[in-house]
Order: sequence, then structure tokens, then C-alpha cells
Amino acid sequence: MNNKTIEKEKPQVQSDDIKTGNTEIKDERIELQKIKIKSNAYTILANLILVSVVIQKFFFNAPDEQYMFEFICFIIASIYIVIKNITLGIDTKSNKPQTTTRLLLNSLLLSLVATIVFAFLSGENSKILLIFFIAFMAFTFIGNYLIYYFTKKKQDEIISELDKEE
Repeated sequence: MNNKTIEKEKPQVQSDDIKTGNTEIKDERIELQKIKIKSNAYTILANLILVSVVIQKFFFNAPDEQYMFEFICFIIASIYIVIKNITLGIDTKSNKPQTTTRLLLNSLLLSLVATIVFAFLSGENSKILLIFFIAFMAFTFIGNYLIYYFTKKKQDEIISELDKEE
């Protein structure tokens, strides 16, 4: 092979790559910024989907079939993010120590806000709102506790493996 053939086969260097000799080095700062942009775009999209579902359900009185696909996509993406964070041992609330009391308080406040919003949007009676409040609080507490438990367990495994290597 001659040099012209080899040069044609080399991929083009992108603007966010640094070329040193025959190797390409990705600029980590630019890669991190790209990841942040995509993460922010997902957050915006997820919030818009949720707002769309709420508007269709409560303001347009749309049949469930009309917005269910959007809602299922939102749920699947959310579950994926939670499971991926747990399996990697990423604590999304690492800046605050989690205790049962704190989890219970967070669940109580979140349930109260959700019940008020649900009452405003649906106009349901007090019995239904009480059931909604209790179910929502139980679901959020158990869900957050399980997320915390499994994330902590994975973090402990990672720390144990790192200690063995040293």
C-alpha cells in the first residue's frame, strides 16, 4: 500500500478532537458539555411530555388512548434512568444523607403537593383524595427507600472492590 491509500482510510478529525501524531484524543471538556446538553434536553422533553399528558387528561378530557403512549414512554425512560443509576451505584441524592425520617418527610411533602394538584385538576371528593394521598405516600416512600437501599448496597460493593485492589 502506498501512503495515499492509508491517508484516505483515516477518519477525519472532528473539531472537538485533538490530533497528536497518528492518534486522536477526545477533548473531555467538550465531551462532558455534549453529555450535559443531551441531559438537559432529555429533562426538558420529559417535562414537556408530562405537561402534555396532564393537559390532555385534565383540561381537554381526552380519552386515555390519546395520551397513553406518551405517558408510557415517560415511565419507561424514568425507570431506565433509576435502574441504570442503581446498577452503577450512583447516588442521585449524595449531597444529603438519607435517613428513614428524611425519606418519610420527603414522601409526606411530595404526597401533599401531589394531592393538592390532583384535587385542583380533578375535583374529586375527600374520600378519593385521602386514598390518593395514602397510596401516593406509600408508593413514594417505598420507592425512594428501595432506590436508596439498592444504591447504597452497590456503592458498598464498589468500595469493597476498591479496598481489595489496594
